[in-house]
Amino acid sequence: MPDLTLPENLNILHDNCFHFEIHGLPKVSLFAQNFSIPGTNLGRSPVPTSAVDYNVPSDKLEYEDLVITFLVDENLVNYMEVHNWMQHLGFPEDTKQFRDMKEGRTPYTETADIILTTTTNKFNANNEIHFIDCFPTDLSPVDFSNTETTATPIVCTATFDYSYFIFKPLDNG
Repeated sequence: MPDLTLPENLNILHDNCFHFEIHGLPKVSLFAQNFSIPGTNLGRSPVPTSAVDYNVPSDKLEYEDLVITFLVDENLVNYMEVHNWMQHLGFPEDTKQFRDMKEGRTPYTETADIILTTTTNKFNANNEIHFIDCFPTDLSPVDFSNTETTATPIVCTATFDYSYFIFKPLDNG
């Protein structure tokens, strides 16, 4: 018989109960608009038999990309934070950019952890989700337009790859 005991906490998580931080990108963190916990896929491995093939759980998790949407400040500082990190990873001018990053002569590192903190409906932190070894892979364009009749904030999206993520419940007692 199933256990039908109600959980102790019946409050529902709301979509605006979060904040996050990226080491080295404080302006992106400050202007965050959307952040999704990526989907996870375990997959399956087929087991052939003489009668009927069947599936067993795969031995690897696959994660979707981590996507963060943020408002762009008027000095483009937060956009440049992500762009400059990508530039140091890709060293378009010369290999010295990458070497400087590896030797700690820039504020950028090859990877950084991103921490998403969820909060209760009273905005008390209750969980952290640590995304390990993140690095940016895509940065959306900054689109300007003179055809708009009202001032519209510019929103950009940064996409990150990472190794995995883990949940760390916070002790609120």
